[in-house]
Amino acid sequence: MSGCRAQGTSQKTQSGNKRARGRSWGFLVFLCHVSCLLCLSAFAEELRDVRAPLPIPSGMERLFLAGMFLLGVLLLLGVLRVWMRRKTGIVPEVVRLPWEIAMEALEALEPRVGLLRSSEDVKAYYSRLSEVLREYIGSRFGVRAPEMTTDEFMAVARSSAFLSAGQKVEIGRFLEACDRVKFAKYLPEGAEAIEGLRMIRAFVLGTIPQPDPQKG
Repeated sequence: MSGCRAQGTSQKTQSGNKRARGRSWGFLVFLCHVSCLLCLSAFAEELRDVRAPLPIPSGMERLFLAGMFLLGVLLLLGVLRVWMRRKTGIVPEVVRLPWEIAMEALEALEPRVGLLRSSEDVKAYYSRLSEVLREYIGSRFGVRAPEMTTDEFMAVARSSAFLSAGQKVEIGRFLEACDRVKFAKYLPEGAEAIEGLRMIRAFVLGTIPQPDPQKG
């Protein structure tokens, strides 16, 4: 009898232990399930925080970006150049054209025509007029006219095509008159002095480069 009770008690104890172990495993499975859910939730949050990759620019976009960068560099260099000039007080040199220089010199000489009282006045006037003509021809046509004598210059002019036949005759006569004033003390009349200035002015105006209508 007591043996049966002991056996029953033992069976009840084993059954209770099995139920306890079952509840423990169930609780562990529940914890694992919850942990997995929490990990997945955290991983999903991290994925949402990751930014999308930047798009790779195309060829035209790369050219545009390179052009904008180059433009920015050029603008920066221009600003620095202007700033340096202002700081050092350097004024940019203005390039003047040969005919502008010649016309300005002729305008300055014109009032002196009525003041040719002495041989020295006439000599200075013709020397300056000849100088203006020679400097203009040298700058305009690339001829070393200021360094040549009248004979040397006329020899070059006759063998070249930058002067017309009429211009060669007129310039030759004028330079010969200048030589007579300088070396032979020749005193031309006032009308001849005015005519020389007008001839040079007409020559300068007639040799100013004109724009090409086909390019316009």
